[in-house]
Amino acid sequence: MEAIAEFDTDVLSDYAASAIQFEPDSIRMAAMPLTTIEILSPTQNSEELVAKTDRYFEAGVKSCWVVLPGFRAILVYSQPRKYQFFGEDSTLTDPATGIELTVSEIFR
Repeated sequence: MEAIAEFDTDVLSDYAASAIQFEPDSIRMAAMPLTTIEILSPTQNSEELVAKTDRYFEAGVKSCWVVLPGFRAILVYSQPRKYQFFGEDSTLTDPATGIELTVSEIFR
């Protein structure tokens, strides 16, 4: 089975629970993850990451997180160009996945 989309990036992904199949072994996923997590690096600019989130949504992702280490904050995109800002003292909520966590726990 071919992958739905390929992205040239290192990204954390959250897939829906499914049965593990070890045979045949494949290096590509057949479905897009529910969530992607991008971490802004010193060599990236924010426009690059916004463009990536747009492409992820076009491919079927339900939410995108953009981690801003310098601000100790996370943007959670629920659709292209629509996000919520979660600072260090707030509780991040992602309606697409039901994930809730304190942002300060991430930046310990």
